[in-house]
Amino acid sequence: MDLFDVPLDTFSSPFKLHQMKQSLKAKKVLIVEDQATMRKAIREMIYGFNMKLITEAANGSSAIAAMRKESFDIVLCDYNLGSGKNGQQILEEARFRKLLPFYAVFIMVTAEQTQSMVLGAMDNKPDEYMTKPFNAEQLLNRIKRNISRKEYLGDIEKALDSGNISLAIAHCDKKLLENNRLMHTHLLKLRAQLAIKIGDFKKAKAIYQAVLEQGELNWATLGLGIIAYLQD
Repeated sequence: MDLFDVPLDTFSSPFKLHQMKQSLKAKKVLIVEDQATMRKAIREMIYGFNMKLITEAANGSSAIAAMRKESFDIVLCDYNLGSGKNGQQILEEARFRKLLPFYAVFIMVTAEQTQSMVLGAMDNKPDEYMTKPFNAEQLLNRIKRNISRKEYLGDIEKALDSGNISLAIAHCDKKLLENNRLMHTHLLKLRAQLAIKIGDFKKAKAIYQAVLEQGELNWATLGLGIIAYLQD
């Protein structure tokens, strides 16, 4: 089972739920949503997780301004924000301007996951997509598993944030040797992406092909397509 498939009842016991809420208490959250009713609904869900440090933005300009003022642990951003920047453009600008710390979780909220949106996000992917409508339990599950992933990959993310790809690769290779069952597939995906970043297409191709020998995974097929495109 992949870490991204944590069952929704993982935190169902009162003790585990209490522990989880305590760990989330100090997290700073930014909600970017142009619809006031939806902002309120998401805010109430977040309050229910014991997270009180919440900032709201109704458009892209307000979101970027908020990220300039302080660092957020979690950003919940709607994709379609009406006029102005959309959610993907906010993500791209925030990363370009280094407004998102390496430990931040960016969740894109969408009405529908269109092919054009997904393909347009290939270079700057959010940590997670959530399709409306969703409930508090689903949102909690996505937040928790992405925080867990960020914590596990912290040294890799930190190296990437500082622009040290070689160090990120070294950390990734070390973690792959640990044979972490929950994270192994994601580490392979990340390792292939890092190989592409430095132009090591042979390494990336070998990873994708090895993954596809075990089963049909869209991201590995897409990876081979990206390599073919980059190599004309």
